[in-house]
Amino acid sequence: MLLPRNPLIAEPMYLAHYIEKVGTGTLDMIARSKEAGLAPPRFVQEQGQVKQMLYRPVPAAAPEVTMQVEALSASLLEELAASLDAPTMQVTMQVAMQVAMQVAAMLQAVEAIPQKSIVMQEAMGLSSADHFRKGYRTPLSQAGWLVRTDPGSPNSPQQRYKLTDKGKAWLDRFNTLPKP
Repeated sequence: MLLPRNPLIAEPMYLAHYIEKVGTGTLDMIARSKEAGLAPPRFVQEQGQVKQMLYRPVPAAAPEVTMQVEALSASLLEELAASLDAPTMQVTMQVAMQVAMQVAAMLQAVEAIPQKSIVMQEAMGLSSADHFRKGYRTPLSQAGWLVRTDPGSPNSPQQRYKLTDKGKAWLDRFNTLPKP
């Protein structure tokens, strides 16, 4: 059984019918969440405090909006696949979206300030520099999404990459999609 933190406040609240008894509200929240078709509340104890997380219902999109989002995401994924020289039919939508999110993270890393290759690689969460270079940086550079800040010295330790207007346009369109 739970004990009230401040019994001097709990007793008058009980007498005024603002509360029933300690602990019944938690079970009531769980039951009402279940009735509403929501995930049950989560309770986390951290550093001597209890945090409660309540979940909201996910609003349903109109069928027209869903179709527009699907068409936009399909065109963005096709554009990305073409830029990476990857066939679109060989991967599932889930994998394609995961790659698109990684590419978006990389492009966001160079959106404001030109960055070194390692910064882009880390933004994608890739450990292999060779895979990153061959699979992403080089194809996106050739497709005109990225440019070197010092094109005359491709191996310079000061070499940085920046986002082009073409890459920015793709990133802006990608950022309009609802995220999973």
